[in-house]
Amino acid sequence: MKNNTTKAFLTTFFSLFKAYLKEFTDEGNKVIGVIRWQDDEDTQSFSWLINLNEYSLLRMKALCDFLIQHNLVQGDKIILSLSELRTSLHENGWNEREAKAMINNLCLVRVKMIDDGEETDSFFIHF
Repeated sequence: MKNNTTKAFLTTFFSLFKAYLKEFTDEGNKVIGVIRWQDDEDTQSFSWLINLNEYSLLRMKALCDFLIQHNLVQGDKIILSLSELRTSLHENGWNEREAKAMINNLCLVRVKMIDDGEETDSFFIHF
């Protein structure tokens, strides 16, 4: 089940960057894969060491869905302030403590870009 949850989270996470999963391989606590952007032939290999439980991945996916649904990300930046996002999530039924934890978790995610077999940069979301 965690493999499916991880894939679902990454699918939504990369949607924040207007990209989609082209390849995905689970190697235990590490996933590797390739993403691609719509209307673009370029691809980007990635790897991610997962240190989150299944529940956190599901809630972070819900947070990414919320950000996408409300057009709250430009590039890799959340366009609301931290307090505005927490308020908006709370107004949409999120528990304040959980909203704070999931925002923090999401901002700590660093999916490594792989170029020529080397880790180069990272995909991440910030304020």
